[in-house]
Amino acid sequence: MEYRRTEVYNFFLVLEQYALGDLRLLHQLAEEAEVKDAETEEENSNFLPTTMYPYGFEFNFGKPVNCRATIPFALMIFSCMDILGFVVRGGNHKATKKNIEEFYKFISPPPSQDELDCLVNLFRHGLAHNYFPKLGQSISYHSKNPSTLFFSDSLGNCLNVNLLEEHFMEGFRNIKANESLYSTMEANFVQLNNHYITSERCNLLASR
Repeated sequence: MEYRRTEVYNFFLVLEQYALGDLRLLHQLAEEAEVKDAETEEENSNFLPTTMYPYGFEFNFGKPVNCRATIPFALMIFSCMDILGFVVRGGNHKATKKNIEEFYKFISPPPSQDELDCLVNLFRHGLAHNYFPKLGQSISYHSKNPSTLFFSDSLGNCLNVNLLEEHFMEGFRNIKANESLYSTMEANFVQLNNHYITSERCNLLASR
């Protein structure tokens, strides 16, 4: 199989163009927000702005945070991990946790199982269904973030979206470059689209 002629490879090219382009916007927004941080906050080397849970003390009485669209960009990264894991794994495309766990097999070193459980159950599912992480947790995209996927802050565990982005980039590169996977990925990708056609087609398309 000439993998560059497959539907899934073409999908990767488009994903690369739009997802990586969107992430460049995240970088721009984060840089602009950090400039505003420096203008409005007292000098503090430990200042780590996060997206805060809306019902906590810090949200109601803390200093305002200069937003940088961390939540929608983090959710976009999770969506990419989900589809990439599925085309490699196959099976039930709605099994998000299994898909993301499959994606993380292409990251070295991968997170622990406890970290993956937390990543999907609290953060991915929280952002997708509640807009915020579950159980009052927080996320952060900032140049001062540590080099770990999670770190402690005043709210509990904070997801380091900087490292999440690095994981996405590494996994995407490794999957896209693995020619031996394309036969399986193409079959899974075609099966997914056929499922959409037969089972999830909306009535608005019927007249077109």
